[in-house]
Amino acid sequence: MGTGPEVQLEQLPAQADSVRIVASVDSSDPAQWMAVTPPRVPRLQFLDSLSDTPARY
Repeated sequence: MGTGPEVQLEQLPAQADSVRIVASVDSSDPAQWMAVTPPRVPRLQFLDSLSDTPARY
């Protein structure tokens, strides 16, 4: 069982705001199934940027 190709965020156009997933099964077995999960596209940011009040350390 394998996973599909991975795309690095750096390979996507800067203006991209969505990702299309295309999947197909090449099996004639009626018991065949496919699971699809949403792409993991993390956006990391500093916690301080979520608040107007600076954190005290």
